[in-house]
Amino acid sequence: MMHELRAEEFAINFELMKRSRFYHIFNPNGSKIFNYNAYRLLLIILLVLVNGIVVYSSLGFFVKMEDTLSYIDSSVIIFVMINIFLCNWRFSVFLYNAKIIYDVFNVSRFDFFKSKHCCKNINVLCGHRDRTIKITNYFFVFSSTVMSQWVLFPLVLIAFTAPEDENIRQQNIMNLRYPVSTHTYNQYYYLFYLMEVIVAIFTMYSMIIPDILLMSWCWAIIAQQEILIQTFKYFGHEDSSQTVHYEDFKSILVDQIQLNLKIKSFYSVVRPVVLTYVAIISTCFIIVTYVLIVVGTPISFTFYITDDALCSKFN
Repeated sequence: MMHELRAEEFAINFELMKRSRFYHIFNPNGSKIFNYNAYRLLLIILLVLVNGIVVYSSLGFFVKMEDTLSYIDSSVIIFVMINIFLCNWRFSVFLYNAKIIYDVFNVSRFDFFKSKHCCKNINVLCGHRDRTIKITNYFFVFSSTVMSQWVLFPLVLIAFTAPEDENIRQQNIMNLRYPVSTHTYNQYYYLFYLMEVIVAIFTMYSMIIPDILLMSWCWAIIAQQEILIQTFKYFGHEDSSQTVHYEDFKSILVDQIQLNLKIKSFYSVVRPVVLTYVAIISTCFIIVTYVLIVVGTPISFTFYITDDALCSKFN
């Protein structure tokens, strides 16, 4: 069973998938609560909690507030909302296709191919595995470091700077627009900070770990295809009977068919996620560019008028 397998049997960073408990979400043989996958249940609870915080923070846009948002804070909030939506969409697709994702893990196994000719070229996966683990570990450490700094920055800012005005909200991770007064927000700042930590950790987890898995699968599929290429390239050079060649060729074709089926399953899960990401992110780039032009033009025009007025005054 796959839950008893060791990390050495996979050509991906399987140890990271297990330590992050991401693999356990899709493992049907793992821990259960009321006959339901325990890690999947915890993920659903976290999704509900995060979305509850986001919905509550969104109410601040529909009530009259004491302070106004800067363009930077508005941009950050919009960016966070978009990313949370994408994370929700990604996990919804993954949970709906949990059986397919669990099955696709097989494509990264060293014993995926069964024919003896494919097994002779298994060294292709060995070199691929070392590169994959090294790259994904670097990616995980770098991404986690950057996002951890993002989470800790408000605490550092509060520790080394004194608030200039009590009527201004203290800086938070994402500065979500909670429907409370500035005094209440500052009084219970650490509670709101904890809420944003939950949202930030969920965003970090759902962006980093799935991306690592998808990248690893893509590299594993490429490596398996390289094995097939090497196998077909040198097939038939041995001195064997026609019957042996025929049986060996059939076994190689069976391996190729199995790989194509796994690739098809992989695409069926990844396609809606990737297309949604491309559509939304490209739209965001267009909106951001438009906002920068619209917001930047009045500022430039104001500076032009001011400079012209000063020149007229001194002349």
